[in-house]
Amino acid sequence: MTDKKIIVLLKGVVALLIFLPAEWMLAQSKRLQKAEAYFQVREYASAAEYFDICPKKDSVTFNKIAYCQMMCGKVQQAETSYRTFINKHQQPDTNMYHFALTLKRNKKYQEAKSYFQQLSRHAPLDKHFSEQLLSCDSAFYWEKNPAPYVVSNLEKINSEFSDVTAVPHLGILYFASNRESTMIRKKSDMTSDPYFNILTARFDSASFKLSYPKPLKGPVNTDAHELAPTFSADGKQLFFTHCDENLKLGSNYSRKLKLYASEWKEEQWGKPNTFIFNDSSCSYAHPCMSSDGKLFFFTANLKGGFGGADIYACLRIEGKWTSPINLGPGINTPGDELYPFYHVASGKLFFASNYHTGMGGFDLFEAREQEGEWMHVRNLGVPFNSPDDDFALFFNHDFSYAFLSSNRAGGIGKEDVYMLKKKDLP
Repeated sequence: MTDKKIIVLLKGVVALLIFLPAEWMLAQSKRLQKAEAYFQVREYASAAEYFDICPKKDSVTFNKIAYCQMMCGKVQQAETSYRTFINKHQQPDTNMYHFALTLKRNKKYQEAKSYFQQLSRHAPLDKHFSEQLLSCDSAFYWEKNPAPYVVSNLEKINSEFSDVTAVPHLGILYFASNRESTMIRKKSDMTSDPYFNILTARFDSASFKLSYPKPLKGPVNTDAHELAPTFSADGKQLFFTHCDENLKLGSNYSRKLKLYASEWKEEQWGKPNTFIFNDSSCSYAHPCMSSDGKLFFFTANLKGGFGGADIYACLRIEGKWTSPINLGPGINTPGDELYPFYHVASGKLFFASNYHTGMGGFDLFEAREQEGEWMHVRNLGVPFNSPDDDFALFFNHDFSYAFLSSNRAGGIGKEDVYMLKKKDLP
């Protein structure tokens, strides 16, 4: 090889050595930007994926990975991620709080208490830390003093995927599932799971027997989310949550939940239409029509609320719905309140919350209205609640049985539908 060729070759190598680190840094920056963008819009599964492939991670990135794992229900991984970092560095209060929550969800109550105590001492005016401290002791009490209900996993309708939001209607159990047989192949960026469709199974409320499920007939199901069904008082309208989305990540990114309604026509549910309260700036979800048709509850993240998602209600007056009314700070918190269910006979509102004093994750609560204010919030305890997420409660008229959704330990899939029967029932 001539000297001239060697010089040319060396110049090429030098140029390559200069170019590759710059190209690598650019790719690293783009990955981190995508991760941050997904994180900001609460698409935690996608955010975690991009954070993981960033080779250089600082403390902020590690904590965001742990938070993503926690929000995706991977609490064991989240604990490991938080613990790896918290043992080496002083944690900000927010990360210490999330670490304590993961410990509580993993039933490590004593260790969780030690962190809640630190947080409470650091911010003595913040009552939430002291409430979380008390909740660790409450969890022991609830486990030792369960409500008189027997819990059973509805194995006949549950799958290895997620099965949620069950409600009976005229001898049919309606629920949502993201199992493969629904033929929905799109996946959520928040959890990386397939989208939901509504399924049905025949249900005998006397014998509690169920048939095997099948997809809901008609045009209700699409290639996006459909879940959380509820029915009008006359049984002629089906209300549910639908995902209205624009998947372009950026300033015009949106993934909004909307309320849709379908009418019963020609022996099936007809083409759904958007409900009157939807708008493009907020999400509306988890509808519940009272059995007397006078109240319509739902979850939304409207401006002026108390937290991430609040519960609202509308009243039917002279055949028209009033504007949404926030149920107030007795129920709504800086956290999320979801899946309202109103029991007309008792006047109780049941809902799920990740902020009120609970066992971990989302817990189920009840509340009553008194002089126009919703108050007297009470945790339903065991077996309605667990250290994991428990939500979407339905009670029959006399509280003799109930349905709920949960990702508690011992299930068949990621989330299952459970039935609870009073112990004096056969």
